[in-house]
Amino acid sequence: MLTQTYRDITFVFGAPDGDRYEMLKETAHHKNLSFSAVYRTYMDEILLGLHGEGVFDHAFSGAVGPELKVNKIFPTYQHWRGREERFEKFFVSPEEEYVEIPAVMVFPPQFTDEQGASLETDVEFEHANFVSAIIGQSLRLDWVQVYGTFLSEERLG
Repeated sequence: MLTQTYRDITFVFGAPDGDRYEMLKETAHHKNLSFSAVYRTYMDEILLGLHGEGVFDHAFSGAVGPELKVNKIFPTYQHWRGREERFEKFFVSPEEEYVEIPAVMVFPPQFTDEQGASLETDVEFEHANFVSAIIGQSLRLDWVQVYGTFLSEERLG
């Protein structure tokens, strides 16, 4: 059995562009909500409503090689206080001081092949970058950031 290098990989999703961004911004305005709240709900619906694990299954299968199952995704968010250029689209009103950026965590040690057996291939950061590019282009996002947490040293040896 191969021990994976990463305990988890997190994908943080920047704002969409074009008409999708304008639609979400208008929804936030009409419902008197923050863009962050509307966007998080939207991303949850896309990733969970469309069988989000399947989206990641296909993307990681394309990156890693063999067909695989991610088996678990965990929707979450990052909380940022203060205005930064990369978050500009999230601030749709002048009184907003913080943003919540939608994110999804996946757990490579839980990845399996289609039959449920442990993977014989280590999921590398370059695979995660490939997946982020697929998702970013598919959803027409301004950016997708990827973070990984290593397994502890004693589990790698």
